[in-house]
Amino acid sequence: MKILLSSNKEIISEYVKENSKIGFIPTASEVADDRWYMEKDREDLDKMKFTIVDIDISMESKEDIIEKFNRIDAIFVAGGNSFYLLQQLKLKNVLSELIEFANNKIYIGSSAGSNYSG
Repeated sequence: MKILLSSNKEIISEYVKENSKIGFIPTASEVADDRWYMEKDREDLDKMKFTIVDIDISMESKEDIIEKFNRIDAIFVAGGNSFYLLQQLKLKNVLSELIEFANNKIYIGSSAGSNYSG
């Protein structure tokens, strides 16, 4: 299990190789009026030359989410409202899959995303 909970995104490069596929979960920010912090996280990952695979928990089917989990090397869970994020993970019934992912690959969390519950 590799879990990286940090606001220092530069450290990600020490654990995830350039051009790796990173699943980007912006869901926690969906209830915010201004999502600048989530957009900055995404821009920073893009600048680090990762291939970003967007995973929107609230908008995608469980099957699509799991399929994306299966084809990425790491996952980045962006900040926002941690209660909303948890609610959406439970509504889609993918919390256990996210925990399993973190147990086998690399989980990166920022702000709300750092509230890992596995």
